[in-house]
Amino acid sequence: MRKLISFFCVLNLASLPIATTIACDNSNQKTSKVWVVTDGGTVNDHSFNQSALEGADDFARNAFNRKASFIETKNTSGGVDPLTDDFKQAYQVALSSGAEYIAIAGFKHAATAGWLNHQAQNYSNFKGIVFLDSAAEAVKNEDGGYSKIAGTTFDSQNSGFYAGLAVGIYLNAFKKQGDVNGDGKLSAATFGGFDFAGSVTNYMWGFLAGLKTFNKIVDPANKDLQLVKPSLYNIENYMKIITGQDQKLEKIEFAQTTPPAVGTNGKDDSAWFTSSFSKGDGVTLAKSLASKADVIFPVAGPQTLDVLENTNAYVVGVDVDQAKLYEKYHQRFITSALKTIRKAAFEILNMIRNNPTYALGKTWGTSDDTPYHKDWAGISIINGTPLNFAARLMEDFKKKKKTEIQTQYRGLLKQNGAATKFAISYAGLEDVVDKLLGIKSSKS
Repeated sequence: MRKLISFFCVLNLASLPIATTIACDNSNQKTSKVWVVTDGGTVNDHSFNQSALEGADDFARNAFNRKASFIETKNTSGGVDPLTDDFKQAYQVALSSGAEYIAIAGFKHAATAGWLNHQAQNYSNFKGIVFLDSAAEAVKNEDGGYSKIAGTTFDSQNSGFYAGLAVGIYLNAFKKQGDVNGDGKLSAATFGGFDFAGSVTNYMWGFLAGLKTFNKIVDPANKDLQLVKPSLYNIENYMKIITGQDQKLEKIEFAQTTPPAVGTNGKDDSAWFTSSFSKGDGVTLAKSLASKADVIFPVAGPQTLDVLENTNAYVVGVDVDQAKLYEKYHQRFITSALKTIRKAAFEILNMIRNNPTYALGKTWGTSDDTPYHKDWAGISIINGTPLNFAARLMEDFKKKKKTEIQTQYRGLLKQNGAATKFAISYAGLEDVVDKLLGIKSSKS
């Protein structure tokens, strides 16, 4: 049997383009019932794809006492992103290899997930698909439907929002070292790979909203704020405790003063986007931002390392606790804005196994109307005391204002067909923060 499986892997590999990588090097993996198909990245990207595989591995070991298999889908024509046929071929390899569960990682699968859903009907033992970071409903019926798909979405704007608050608190607590570029100001910036609302720019928008919220909280003109008073108005006293002195809380300046461009998908907006999720492609923008920003929040996977290796700025990690991944630069991380992808993948795969009718054909997210996932978004507490206070402050936001944060953000996206673009949500940032804080009018 092992020889037959080995022969099958060789056969599959021989028929695949060189750029497609399949895990056939381990007898434990060859017979796996659980597979992960990446969106063009690698399973050691220290970010989304790696977390997806770790979650699938957790499930496979727990359910079947073996590791998950994976395919790193690549563009076979020399381009950057995989093409439709590349994804389809990867899916077919997994199905033909006996996959009963497939996790597809990333929104790039949206155009082919319906095809996978349709093809899976031909395999009697197939149980279901976890579509990480996309709604099941995004797969149109004419594309093959989503009856075998459990979509998974993350309210990344909330994670970004909490991280923005944490940055405001941290820089004020440690002003001397916080002013990395020595310009006498406290400032922050963010950038993304592409302008994708559901997985990139919602992080960025939330981060800016968190910073702006902090700025309005510490503005003496806004003493009438009605939001979570005990925690928010304790910031000054808290700073005195940890620094040993009275100090005026400063606003955090936005290093990027030019609004994002409309309708470019980020490709022609080099002030905010790198047009890539590949390491090395963020170096130029990182260096440019570091001359004006003390903290940078890169939402572009491994480009976090571009910031760490080429600047002295503090960093907010993305998707996973990147301080643990880049231990050499541990002290440069203020926090990480999280999607707990590993946990979400594990839990939804278990749901499919235990109750497929309940789990499939719908989207699981971070709203309060679904029973799982309560901690699928948030931040990591890294650098100690100031962030412990930030965490308590954020818990107040979660308890008292989470629904409003989500409603206002989603309202921006639903304004019109272009509202999913960063330029639209950015333009509405001021109004949303004012509504969150109960401010009737604002000049800041």
